Amino acid sequence: QVTVRLATDQSITHLRSQLRFDSSALQLVSASTGDLVPAAAGAPKVETRGGGAQLDVTTTSDEPVQGSGSLMVLQFKAVAARPATIIAMLNVLGGTGAAVGNSTAPPLKIAIQPASQ
Repeated sequence: QVTVRLATDQSITHLRSQLRFDSSALQLVSASTGDLVPAAAGAPKVETRGGGAQLDVTTTSDEPVQGSGSLMVLQFKAVAARPATIIAMLNVLGGTGAAVGNSTAPPLKIAIQPASQ
């Protein structure tokens, strides 16, 4: 499980997070909204392709994403016992629809070990 966290004082109505990962080591199983996303946003739209996924969260200007907390919770399944990296990028549009900013997190490096028997 990987949690994407966000801290912002801006009112965010639309954000797009792109993930890159080694699909020969990891499989993205599911993605759900974290505690920072208002209920009006529902579940994020997840588009997966090969070693990547794009997650979109859209909400209203009356109930924006704002503050600090978990943005999304991602469930991965290990496909192979080997080192893997997950890279996350985030693009944000503010309440007026104008670009507020973007961010790239440091890569998350994972060592996948075979299960003990």
